[in-house]
Amino acid sequence: MPEQAIIREFHEEFLLDVSVVRAINFKYELSPNRELLFYLLSAEHDPQVTHHSHDAIAWISAQSPLPGEILPADLAALPAIWQVLEDGA
Repeated sequence: MPEQAIIREFHEEFLLDVSVVRAINFKYELSPNRELLFYLLSAEHDPQVTHHSHDAIAWISAQSPLPGEILPADLAALPAIWQVLEDGA
């Protein structure tokens, strides 16, 4: 299951125990046949970058400046993610 993989990867790569709150489905306007799942997670503490393939990780909110570069496809999904959070997940 994808949820189990996310939990395992966050623990391995960031020494962070997370739980999956819910999946957020997103379909791109320019490619309606593609769907991407984002996962809303909860955690007890901040992550630590421990793996060489990551420079940084950050929690972000609708009010915070975006950290670094975000892929255009992911950027397009942010309003849908913010709406789920605003609605109370």
